[in-house]
Amino acid sequence: MQSRHCDLASRAGNQGFTLVELLLAVALSAVVAALAYAGISNGMQAANAMATQVATLTQLQRAFSIIEDDLNQVRLRPLSLGLSYHEAAFVTPPDAGTLLAFTRGGVANPRQLARSDLQRVRYELRGNDLWRLHWPQLDRTQVQQKPQQVLLLQGVSRAGFEFLPATPVGSLVTLSSLQADAAYWLGSWNSDEPQHALTAPLPIAVRITLTTQQYGQVQRVIELP
Repeated sequence: MQSRHCDLASRAGNQGFTLVELLLAVALSAVVAALAYAGISNGMQAANAMATQVATLTQLQRAFSIIEDDLNQVRLRPLSLGLSYHEAAFVTPPDAGTLLAFTRGGVANPRQLARSDLQRVRYELRGNDLWRLHWPQLDRTQVQQKPQQVLLLQGVSRAGFEFLPATPVGSLVTLSSLQADAAYWLGSWNSDEPQHALTAPLPIAVRITLTTQQYGQVQRVIELP
């Protein structure tokens, strides 16, 4: 009798989980796994959205920085392409999509090559892409010489440059007080036509307006040297 009692006790101790308990454990594990996956998925989506936003903002700031650097080095040097073509030193060309063209200096020459530090720069809006074009040689013998091109910013629906003359008519106010007054800003410029510049061939400031898909309308005012 004692031996049989021990066998029954041993079986009872090794019985383990029932089928219901196993199914309940599996169900709870599935629920926990689903909740964990949803949390991880949401976290990854938020991280990806944040990374995209940071990348877009970085590109926008980079575009403004490049334009500002170009304008800070502006030079009153017109462009000559042989005897039949001349372009002003600072001008808004009539070509469709071309926003601004000008000559800049301060181009680095680390290899000490026999060349000028001047460069012709051109900004164009093609579709929804803002491009910077530049020619290493300022004066060229062929009009169709290809420039070097850099894509500055994508997702730009509109882009514009406005120009503040050196002496606004009948006013001696400061630049900061003129930034919000559209009456003083000109939509086009030609350094070969002094009547547009009033007293100087170059504006004292350039206002850049970009309408982007991510941030809407963004403006920056850059003072020229």
